[in-house]
Amino acid sequence: MAGSYTVTLTVTDQAGCSSAFVFTGQTASCKGSAGASVTHTLTVPPVLSFIVDRITSLKMSPSTIVAAARGPSVVAAATKRRKPGAVVSYVGTQPATTTFTVQRPAAGRVRGRSCVKPTRHNLRHRRCTRWLSVGSFSHADVVGLNRFRFTGRIRGRKLKAGRYRLRAIPHGIAGAGPAVFTRFRVKL
Repeated sequence: MAGSYTVTLTVTDQAGCSSAFVFTGQTASCKGSAGASVTHTLTVPPVLSFIVDRITSLKMSPSTIVAAARGPSVVAAATKRRKPGAVVSYVGTQPATTTFTVQRPAAGRVRGRSCVKPTRHNLRHRRCTRWLSVGSFSHADVVGLNRFRFTGRIRGRKLKAGRYRLRAIPHGIAGAGPAVFTRFRVKL
């Protein structure tokens, strides 16, 4: 708990004495000494609140990819030779686990603050783009720059040709941070 406390440290041996024994001929007693004890005031600061992780500078390079024929969704970011997929890079403010969700666009209609599926009842509403989840994967982040290669595969399958976006939400000790997005395209 935050506040100021008085702390006393006393140095003793196994017998509980703070300095050498004094033997009087009939009894042995501990000789007390002011040097064996020290007192200080200790101030405990208030506990800092945890701050949620934030992701900045989310990029995919290149932004147009060819999906890998097999393998996992994420592999190490190799730079020596061109491979299927793209290198995803971003900066994290704290150690966290980031969930990446691949989303595809779909037609929608505005209802209040939401973009909903078109129906015969809302066909006259303003058009919008809904983003539907295709699948997700996670990555353990470090503070600072994070890099990995996204292979263009989700749930064990290649993404079909088309437009997509990658949504990233970091999850740390203080909870989930804000979502960030980057768009990409898959070609045959």
